[in-house]
Amino acid sequence: MSLLQPSNKRLGKYRVVGASLPVEIHSYLTLYALAMSTTKTAVIKKQLEKWINEQKRFVTEEKLITSIVSQIQQQWKGKHKRIPDLEFERFKELVYQELIEKGVEEDITDKIVAKLQP
Repeated sequence: MSLLQPSNKRLGKYRVVGASLPVEIHSYLTLYALAMSTTKTAVIKKQLEKWINEQKRFVTEEKLITSIVSQIQQQWKGKHKRIPDLEFERFKELVYQELIEKGVEEDITDKIVAKLQP
């Protein structure tokens, strides 16, 4: 039972994002959350939402996907040179697995993999 913080019931679709913070930042964040009767999660979430909304004006989801596809294509070129027996379909399976493991939503992962070219 927490006496100083409100309950942090999680409703809807959430994912945990871990981050290591310097001690000074963590300490201030903790003090701030306690003093304002909120949670560290609420403070960080508010700031992230603000940052994401600003970023979306200049960097669309489609631009991010295009950038990721470009990086993966470069990886394919390098891997294919080093491992000529690696088939493109197998490479795409590995990419799909890695994106899912990193927390990319399945529909976005499908878009990325669909744009890959041998």
